[in-house]
Amino acid sequence: MSGLIPSLFLTRREAASGTVLFCLLLAGFAEAASLGSLLPALSAIANGGQVGNSALGGYVHGVLSSAGILPSIGNIILLAVFFMALKSFLSFAALSYAGVLAARVSVSLRRRLIAAFFDARWGFLAEQKTGHLANALGNDAARAGDAYLVSAQVAAYAIQAASYLALNLLINWRVALFGLIGGLVIILLLGRLVEIGRRAGYRQTDGTAKLATLTTDAVAGLKPIKAMWRHHAIQARIAQALNGVHRSLVAREVSKAGLTQGSDLLMAVLVGSGLYLGHVLAGLPLAELIISGIGFFQILSITSRLQRYLQQAVQLESAFIRTTALIEHAEAQREINLGHAAPPVPCSCRFEGVSFRRSATQVLDRLDLEIPEGEITVLQGHSGSGKTTIVDLLLGLIAPSEGRILLGATPLADVDLWAWRRHIGYVPQELNLFHATIRDNITLLDSTIGDADGWEALDLSGAALFVRQLPHGLDTDVGGAAATVAGDVGPGFHTWPTGHILQDTYANALMRIRNSCAG
Repeated sequence: MSGLIPSLFLTRREAASGTVLFCLLLAGFAEAASLGSLLPALSAIANGGQVGNSALGGYVHGVLSSAGILPSIGNIILLAVFFMALKSFLSFAALSYAGVLAARVSVSLRRRLIAAFFDARWGFLAEQKTGHLANALGNDAARAGDAYLVSAQVAAYAIQAASYLALNLLINWRVALFGLIGGLVIILLLGRLVEIGRRAGYRQTDGTAKLATLTTDAVAGLKPIKAMWRHHAIQARIAQALNGVHRSLVAREVSKAGLTQGSDLLMAVLVGSGLYLGHVLAGLPLAELIISGIGFFQILSITSRLQRYLQQAVQLESAFIRTTALIEHAEAQREINLGHAAPPVPCSCRFEGVSFRRSATQVLDRLDLEIPEGEITVLQGHSGSGKTTIVDLLLGLIAPSEGRILLGATPLADVDLWAWRRHIGYVPQELNLFHATIRDNITLLDSTIGDADGWEALDLSGAALFVRQLPHGLDTDVGGAAATVAGDVGPGFHTWPTGHILQDTYANALMRIRNSCAG
């Protein structure tokens, strides 16, 4: 937090908070002016039509006279109504714009996070938890936008409290001082509950991220888990995460209720004490006592509401801070493409004395390997022998610790990696399908690949006949844990494991189309 107003409201580059603050400042001035201008009217009513001698009353009388307006009761009331209407309009404009900016903050965080992850190096991405990213994109980014909006409310109430304090200084500095002390008492006595809410917010954010990660991993491995009836231990781990989230929610609600009821109790005591001191000890005239009482009550009431919104803001800011930290971490891991040479495709690939170490494990040790152009090369070996590492090195996803990789006669380190990858068709071991149509999965959502190219790729993969017999053809939806397409396509043949076929089809289609374009 930066002072009383949350820092995310003051420092977000996506949001023009200065405009909001300016409108709120004008609204606070208008509200104080509205209430302050009622003092001469009340004074005149109480004194049989004669304006009292208070400093504020004389100031309002002088302003109206200098503007050529008769300082009658009717005109003063009209002036108060005007300022109140102006305050309502400015507050509406400021907080509505703050809502627009909150949406901008939420969307901007999502865009930055997605861009940072796609641009990050592979070693960083391989260490990330899918559920954590999904939770940051969905839940945390939305809560960050809410945090910005609530922070705007905190700013609004802080400005209103300052305006009423200034008004009371014009009426009676003793009343203003007592109001200031009362507001500080509320903040100091109940500040602990705000801190409890802040810690509960961080526990909620971290617990929800853990829960999303566990759930995503469980869903990804649902079929083997179900097949081997091994879900009990996973359910217990998820239940443990749920208990942590539950405890943070309970702490949040208890602190919120304590702050609300505690504020009401302190306000009742302070308002009663203020009225007694103002009437019995200070001997304020009725008009000044009423206006001062309203101003004093407003200071305490606004301070109470300010603290409630502050508590809500600090509960939500954890999502903003965690998401921002994840974005900055991913941006710091941006993949650097130092090569500039065009990839010499088609070409042979050669590993010369290539070594690669992962942590304390030596995966490859001075490997020499030739992958001839135009032929099929098969890497065979036990799990962990380095087959996937060789492919990752060839793709430029990781770099060798020793040795070099050549594309033809050109070192891979000198090649534009992104241009090189555009010539590659890749079918991974893991099954990854979009929850979309067969067309979208073949093209990986690339709209530049037409249906004719898609069907030709399906022919090359031996899947065209099957897809043509489906009721919706290329528009058939696929995806999900089963990764199958259902349909009456022949006797005893009703489902087809589409995942690797579509990936292989896409790899063939993309490689063929890109190579033909390059040629």
